[in-house]
Amino acid sequence: MVIPVLPEPSEQQASLHPHARLDVRVTGGIVRGVQEGDVLAWRGIPFAAPPVGTLRFRAPGPVPAWPGFRDASTFGNVAPQVYKGQFRGTDPKVPSGEDCLSINVQRPAAPRRKRLAMPVMVFIHGGGYSTGGSLDFSGQGTDFVRSGRVIYVSFNYRLGALGYLDFSHYSTSERPFDSNLGLHDQVAALEWVRDNIRVFGGNPHNVTILGESAGANAVLTLMTTPAARGLFARAIAQSPPADAAYPGEQTAAWAAEFVGELRRVVSRPTTDRPAFSPIGRSIRPAPTGGAPAADDALRARPRAPGPLSLLRNAIPRSAAPPIRVAAPAQEHQAAVRWESTEREDDVRGQTAASVAGGLTPGLAARLTAAELLTTASATDLTLAALALQVRTPDSTPGTFCLAPVVDGEFLPERPLNAFRSGRAHAVPLIIGTNDREGSIFRGRADVLPRTPGRIRALFQQAPAPSREAMREAYPGLPITRAAADFGGDYAFWYPSVTVADRHSRHAPVHVYRFDNAPRLVHLLGLDATHGIELYALFSPENTRVARTMTSLGGRKPFTHAGERMRRHWLRFACTGSVDGSWPGYDEHDRLTLIIDDVDRIESDPRGDRRRAWQAFRPGL
Repeated sequence: MVIPVLPEPSEQQASLHPHARLDVRVTGGIVRGVQEGDVLAWRGIPFAAPPVGTLRFRAPGPVPAWPGFRDASTFGNVAPQVYKGQFRGTDPKVPSGEDCLSINVQRPAAPRRKRLAMPVMVFIHGGGYSTGGSLDFSGQGTDFVRSGRVIYVSFNYRLGALGYLDFSHYSTSERPFDSNLGLHDQVAALEWVRDNIRVFGGNPHNVTILGESAGANAVLTLMTTPAARGLFARAIAQSPPADAAYPGEQTAAWAAEFVGELRRVVSRPTTDRPAFSPIGRSIRPAPTGGAPAADDALRARPRAPGPLSLLRNAIPRSAAPPIRVAAPAQEHQAAVRWESTEREDDVRGQTAASVAGGLTPGLAARLTAAELLTTASATDLTLAALALQVRTPDSTPGTFCLAPVVDGEFLPERPLNAFRSGRAHAVPLIIGTNDREGSIFRGRADVLPRTPGRIRALFQQAPAPSREAMREAYPGLPITRAAADFGGDYAFWYPSVTVADRHSRHAPVHVYRFDNAPRLVHLLGLDATHGIELYALFSPENTRVARTMTSLGGRKPFTHAGERMRRHWLRFACTGSVDGSWPGYDEHDRLTLIIDDVDRIESDPRGDRRRAWQAFRPGL
């Protein structure tokens, strides 16, 4: 294999041309980055055509060329999202929009002594496939870059209804709809890395993909996506909801339910809708006389939260569990068909103008599902998706409606089946979860099967002989603590163990469990919950949440745990292996690294629970 050479200008060239190291030619044209201390950064680089207009709900197209230099000093738009919905979205002041397909590259500013190209780490953000963006601290990865050992890449992809609902059965020859749009975006971003990372000094043959929560689900899904083969050499999945990919019948039912909800949203008089922007939170019902301006929604800030609220809102989280229950009824197709050609022409003549100004209630009732989807505003699409998200945990317990679809083409089979059969890409994998994944999912984030009704539904579907062992594994179920652990293990831990078991037959696997948490987090009953390891791994000590978490002690051991974790991640990204103190995983010993104040190795931790789940979910 030929190792590409780092394109490093001489010191004389750099002094004569101050932008020599910052002006880089990529697909589409030249981008000009910035130097920020010991880091060079290029941000907001388009990696695909803007998915707007006729490209809405289509797979990403090629990047349009631009003339001259393109400023790459700031992040691109985040995908449309709710600031304070099921999960906390990106700050309302951050620009958002459907034109969100951009990528960021960071590398050390210091020239390397060895002129070999650098390993590349590509981070995929989480957020339940409904919130988040590459400008989050985890997407910036500054500590990884400052190690001097890697180039760090992050990117934005489509979220919510625009990226993770499957409308393909509404396709027509005139207006196709593609499935798995967010997954298509992720593959397009990795193809961009393959084609362009050399000019930043990176090695396209030494790429590690990593992600947390929904981002970790994306990592595992990419490992089973044929189009992603060869685009990465290894993978890291932190707290993945590994079973969150659903058959077309289920996703079609969700799409039909969404269309019905969207029709209700756009049919409401403007004065009856909440003041909302795609990234702003719901503020208040609009006063009589019209809704407040979008700028008001963007500027609106939440009230000062208390410690528990602050931690629950800020710890990154996503939930995406498994198993299929009865699907909602399909929207009656005849209700949206045209009654006459004359009516069709009349409505189509109005839709172009309606995109910018919003659909009127009368027009919305006359549109087919396809016309409604292509003309509704991003705000209305986001509101309707939120309504669907809120209903799903009770209507279909153990599932999450925003997730990849097993479409038989781009994602040909359920990822867990691909891991079982050995058809996943045979790359080395680090995978793990946190001690108590489910404890954070309270209040508006209550999406896991942790309520009595949801737990009862899952027990009814499980084989009768398995139920008593499951009750013994979670004493007191469905009381709050036992229910939280049951829901977290259902969604995150047991599916991750299943992936580790199956992939270890075909490629090297290392498994961890993150147990460390500062004192305040323990006192709040959260412990090492979903997403907390990001605050150790990426060490944003100066953020409000990090200061609050460690305000009662535990900062030093928490920070040191993150440093050890980061060293493992860096060694893995650079060499494909980890430190000798962390043994490989197999189905016989199940050796697992427990990351705590003092790290340790355990064999088959919580084996009684694992055996209970094997009997409870034999079809996983």
